[in-house]
Amino acid sequence: MKIRILALALTAMGLSPLAQAQSDNPIVAANNEIGIAATGSLLNYQEHLPSPSDTESGWRPGFEITASGMNSKIVPHLYLGLSYKYNQGTVTYHGALLTVPPLPITEGTPSITQQLMVKLGKGFFLNSDFMVTPYVAYRWYHWDRGSGIDEEVYTQNSFGLGVMGQYSPTPSIVLSANVDWLYGIGSNMHKPEAGVAETGIPGVILYAPPGQNFRIANRATVAVGLKADYALNSSWHLFGAISYLHTNFGESPTNSAFLVNTSNGRSIPVSEGFLEPGSSTNLFDVGMGIAYSF
Repeated sequence: MKIRILALALTAMGLSPLAQAQSDNPIVAANNEIGIAATGSLLNYQEHLPSPSDTESGWRPGFEITASGMNSKIVPHLYLGLSYKYNQGTVTYHGALLTVPPLPITEGTPSITQQLMVKLGKGFFLNSDFMVTPYVAYRWYHWDRGSGIDEEVYTQNSFGLGVMGQYSPTPSIVLSANVDWLYGIGSNMHKPEAGVAETGIPGVILYAPPGQNFRIANRATVAVGLKADYALNSSWHLFGAISYLHTNFGESPTNSAFLVNTSNGRSIPVSEGFLEPGSSTNLFDVGMGIAYSF
């Protein structure tokens, strides 16, 4: 009886031979890491409008900070994953000025994206070399698009589900793949500067004051990723990752604006002003980094 009680206590503390063997498993070790990576992100953006509609594309360098833990003290192989990704660069904008008729324009424009991802799930060993971890996920997305009068700031909060499969072909290598599906809540586009457009009437423009917020319709996000983790020793790991993310924004309601007579400054409020069209954004990311396993 005393031996049995001792064995149960050691198991609860994670000190039994079985618990120790699981904690020494390469997959569990790869899931207990804090890392940093250099990243590159290819952005492709497309508005859902008849031509001319806005498109943007280009590579942007950046970095990613990751942290994950897998612990069995409360729930066997309880998994928590956190990541923050930042990318900044100049992309190529193809669109048109709000003139009558629209004047096509192509130029370089600043682009900054930030992503925060939180995952909470539980791992299941199919055998000592293969684990499947389903999880719930939260994603925060922030995109600062352009500068000056062209600046638009998008934000999106999303919740959803995902699953990660991991395979360890050798004690030093862990290969991972994940698929996520999330749905946006509270999506928004903020325009810091005033909106101005020609109306086709000489001397009359459509004007919206600075600080407009466009309540974008919520849509789904789908993401897939691959990762390879190589253990240099028991503490330090190298890793490389690639990922693809497709997210959508739905069309916003039309904000009110003003018709302004440019000769005398008089204005008339109108209910039909500016709106944010529906759009799709694709992000293809690659990264290489180093992690500390604890």
